[in-house]
Amino acid sequence: QGHGRQLHDVMVDWLFAQGHTRLDLGTAPGSRAEAFYRRAGWTPVGDGLDAYGDRSFELHLEHWKRHA
Repeated sequence: QGHGRQLHDVMVDWLFAQGHTRLDLGTAPGSRAEAFYRRAGWTPVGDGLDAYGDRSFELHLEHWKRHA
């Protein structure tokens, strides 16, 4: 129904409105969350996993286009 995506977009808009220009997150590789963030425009950072076994992603303000 898109509630998760709506919440994500509001959160991202708010964080960028606070002055952030880059957002970072990590999630389990191969998870539904990873697929969600990729569809939302997040870009993987590096080829491997971080120290916690997560795949790192980033989203830059100049690449953010809200899909309302």
